[in-house]
Amino acid sequence: MTIETPSVTGTGEITSSKIIKDIKTVAEDADGLLKNSVSAVTGQISDLRAKAGTKMEEVQSQFEGTCASVAGQAKDMVGNAQRYVKQNPWRVLGMAAAAGVLLGLMRSHRCRDNS
Repeated sequence: MTIETPSVTGTGEITSSKIIKDIKTVAEDADGLLKNSVSAVTGQISDLRAKAGTKMEEVQSQFEGTCASVAGQAKDMVGNAQRYVKQNPWRVLGMAAAAGVLLGLMRSHRCRDNS
C-alpha cells in the first residue's frame, strides 16, 4: 500500500521530498557531530551544533507550513461535504442505507463461513 504525503505548491514549493531531504541532512549533521566530538576542536563542535540547529529550525518551519496547509484543505473538504449533505439529504440517507446493507451482507456472509 502506498501512502501519499501532502505537498504544498506555490511560491515556496515545499514538498515531502524536500522535507525528507532536510531531515536526512539534519541526521547527517548530527552523525558528524557525534563522530567528531571526541577529537574535534571546540570551534568545530559549536559550528556543527549551530548548523544542525539551523537545519532543524528550517525543517520545523516547513513542517508547520505543510501542516497548516493540510489543515486548511481538510477544513475546505469538510465544508464541501456539509454543503452537499444539506443540499442532498435524501441522496445521502440513501447512500448511508446502501452502505449499511452492504456491510450487513458482508458480515453475515463472513459469519456463515466461520460456522
